[in-house]
Amino acid sequence: MRRRLPAGVDEEYFTGPLDFRSLYWVSAEQRMAVSIREVELAAWRRSRRRPCDESIDYTTVAFEDGKAKFLNLTGKVVNVSKTGLCFLTKYPLKAGHVLEFKKRVFHYSHGVVIWIRKLGGLYLNGTRFIG
Repeated sequence: MRRRLPAGVDEEYFTGPLDFRSLYWVSAEQRMAVSIREVELAAWRRSRRRPCDESIDYTTVAFEDGKAKFLNLTGKVVNVSKTGLCFLTKYPLKAGHVLEFKKRVFHYSHGVVIWIRKLGGLYLNGTRFIG
């Protein structure tokens, strides 16, 4: 007999077996703070995010020493939605960078970087689809 998943959770949510050794208990106050933040994010986001584990090839323009330079780069997608995607890259993009995707994502071929977070030697980028 196949087990049922909780409402709102589909099978693609799980990417592999769970390692219960990495789980830990949190206090009710900590969980409430996280729950409130999740509700705030859900209201702020335009559409539901889905985990993704694919590479993305894109082109952007960077200005170095006053000259425009076309860059062909690759990133690792973390999640995707109908309005944008989040991905990791080695190159430090900046908010406002316009990206041209080599392969369309949904029906979009362009995106604009909205936010960036540095994670060690990588950069996490939030990109909104445009066009």
